[in-house]
Parts: sequence; structure tokens; C-alpha cells
Amino acid sequence: MALRNAFGELATDETLKEVKAVQTDGSQKTKVVPATCGGLSVYRNINLHTAVKIKGSHGQVYGWFLFNNASAVRYVKLYNKASTPTSSDSPKMTIPLPAGGGANVNFTSGITFSNGIGIRATTGAGDGNTGTPAANEVIVNIIYY
Repeated sequence: MALRNAFGELATDETLKEVKAVQTDGSQKTKVVPATCGGLSVYRNINLHTAVKIKGSHGQVYGWFLFNNASAVRYVKLYNKASTPTSSDSPKMTIPLPAGGGANVNFTSGITFSNGIGIRATTGAGDGNTGTPAANEVIVNIIYY
């Protein structure tokens, strides 16, 4: 009986050699080819003290690496907004950062932002807080699509 691939074509000696080469320990393995485009983007800011529009259209956040250099708690706020957020907007998420600490997470399924992705850092937890962190206190890396 001849082997057929996923497209119903007969397997060749060459394709069988490829399969054997990547299945040396008996497990199913796939060849990984590095992509040169596409994939997720990273928003990086080592001095988040003003509001920023990360993406002006719908997207998803897949994770973040955040750090607070201050000696007091700071708050990173993410907004579902196509333009730069302000203190009168309600954040979709508020992430507290402990003094001298960070918050790191990644998701296999992204968090949906239907309008856009905005970000602010503040010194207070309240949605309308206008306290601005000092220079280089809040460091952010947002992984998004």
C-alpha cells in the first residue's frame, strides 16, 4: 500500500527521507523555518510618562514585560481606543506595578482591543488619575498584533 500525503499525493522516496530525518526519536516533529515578516509586534518604551497610541486600529495584546523603577507603586493602564488616551477615558485594564518590581505575562490567545490599543502610566490607581511618573520610572514592552 502506498503512502499518501495530506493532499492525497503519493509520498516519494525524497519526502520519506525528510520525515525520517526529523523523526529521529520517534516523535512527530515539524521543521521550523524562521519568518522574515508577519508575527507579533513589540511596543517598547523605557520612559512611559505620557499617554501613547500603540495601534490605531483593532488588535490583540499577547503579553507584556513591565517594570517600575520608582520607590512607590505605579499603574500601567491599557485602553481600547484608536487615538491617544486621556485621563477622562476608562481603561480596559489597570496593572499595578510594585515599587522596584514588575509584571510579566504572555497569553496564547490575545486580549482583544476592538478599536485600538492605547497606554498610559500614572502614580494613582483611579481611572482619572493625572499623576505622572518621573523620567525612566516605568518601562514597558507590550507584545501585540
